[in-house]
Amino acid sequence: MEQTVEKVLHRAVDAHREGKLQEAERLYRAILQTHPSQPDANHNLGVLALAVGKSSVAIPLFQKALQANPSVEQFWLSDIGCLVKEAKFDAAVQAIADATDAGVSIAPLLELKKRLHEEKRLQESDAEKAPSLSKKRKAIPHKKRGAKTHRQKTAPPQNQLSSLVQYFQAKQFTEAEKLAVSLTLEFPNHQLSWKLLGAIYGQQGRHLEAAEANRSAVKLCPQDPEVHSNLGVALSALGRLEEAEKSLESSISINPKFAPAHFNLGNTLMTLGKFDEAEVSLRQAVTLDPKHAKHHYNLGITLKTLGKLNEAEAAYRQAILLDSNYIEAHTNLGTTLLSLGKPDDAIASFRRAIALRPDFAEGYYNIGNALKELGKLKDAERKYEGATRLSTWRACGACCRSTSPTPSCWQRGSRWLCAILCALRARPPTSTWLLRALASRRPGWMLQPVNPSFA
Repeated sequence: MEQTVEKVLHRAVDAHREGKLQEAERLYRAILQTHPSQPDANHNLGVLALAVGKSSVAIPLFQKALQANPSVEQFWLSDIGCLVKEAKFDAAVQAIADATDAGVSIAPLLELKKRLHEEKRLQESDAEKAPSLSKKRKAIPHKKRGAKTHRQKTAPPQNQLSSLVQYFQAKQFTEAEKLAVSLTLEFPNHQLSWKLLGAIYGQQGRHLEAAEANRSAVKLCPQDPEVHSNLGVALSALGRLEEAEKSLESSISINPKFAPAHFNLGNTLMTLGKFDEAEVSLRQAVTLDPKHAKHHYNLGITLKTLGKLNEAEAAYRQAILLDSNYIEAHTNLGTTLLSLGKPDDAIASFRRAIALRPDFAEGYYNIGNALKELGKLKDAERKYEGATRLSTWRACGACCRSTSPTPSCWQRGSRWLCAILCALRARPPTSTWLLRALASRRPGWMLQPVNPSFA
């Protein structure tokens, strides 16, 4: 029976798409005679009614569809749009709140909210024009009171804003997001709510939503450098680097002393391969905020890439001075010292990184490279083996107990480590050669700087 309903529904939808509206209506109604709660038939019949101007007929059909399946976003949007069209504003407001709780996307709800406000304003304007002059004069005090009330509702209550900030600072992002979405729907022109919503999305790695929220905040307050910077970060994370660059430059043009914007612009320029420009931006970030370890660290990455090794060393040392537990800074300092021909100093840096994280496989591998530079090949082999055990054994235990790579380990991207371990296990005459060949084949492995982190 259900299969028959599906077939009839497909025929109805096809007829609807082809413009055969009478045939589509007949089929939808045929379904509803036997299955009155079928959500798609109810919704699509409502769409047909709306198309011929019968919005009052469409509303109950949309609501039947929602009752049967509230997880379909389009059902909510159709119902709310119809309620707005019929000037059922209170019902529309409640439906928007219910849709928000149901997880409907924020962007279409905001459009409907704007439409609702516009329709309501037009209706109120028409009502004001209707009374006689004497009635209008009597209504003046009332209108003033109303205007005052409207002004009061343009911003959320302070206790709600305080709660939102507390949720955000406590990293309770689920509660913060729910409250921020609610505030942006109720007060769509309140810039701080949009700004915080963008920050909440950004903290959760939801960069597309963060970009949308930050764009709304920028429109409401185009002179806020923080929102331009946050928009730039979101766009950069989405790979839209040229847009990110422009947004960050806008932030700096508004406030040239805003260090995070210089820092984030430097990171974006690095990703674009514009290292000379990145150096300028990151040096400015360091000048404006010299106590931020990441500023010195990312400057070190840029300087090392440009071949300015002595300056890179100084930048990494300053980052470590500010944060002695900065593992990446210890590691990159070590790789820089190795490039400067200081293998003993490099080993000391790698060991500090390992002391902070004993299972840091990269540290052992980098020590192996330094020992190889010193000609201590047997010691280097032991370090390579230590790195292999930390990395590959956890990836695939079966392989690490054998003398040949298994497909699962090979596919995990640990093939070079796997080959080293298997060579060590088998101990063939060529095992030492294999170790040396693999170590020299990719001299930059683990010597490359980690990706820059944004403020």
